[in-house]
Amino acid sequence: MILNILKSIRLARIERNHSQEFIATRLNLTQSYYAKIERGNAKLSLDVFFQLLDILELDYLDFFKQIKRQNQAHCNCSCHKNKTI
Repeated sequence: MILNILKSIRLARIERNHSQEFIATRLNLTQSYYAKIERGNAKLSLDVFFQLLDILELDYLDFFKQIKRQNQAHCNCSCHKNKTI
């Protein structure tokens, strides 16, 4: 799930034509540290995560619904079949 979250954040950043440097500056981080966050090599605090969603203008609820759909799409168990979100 964490990798899906990080991938979605990265894609949202790219879709908005924001550089890692831009995001890092807004978060008061270095570009290299922010790059590590996107790759999953550094911890993403909850505080920074919510700041990041604000910078990317992502609705919290919609973001998590998207992650849930992605996780269910990759799940092979029968518990998610025929369920709608």
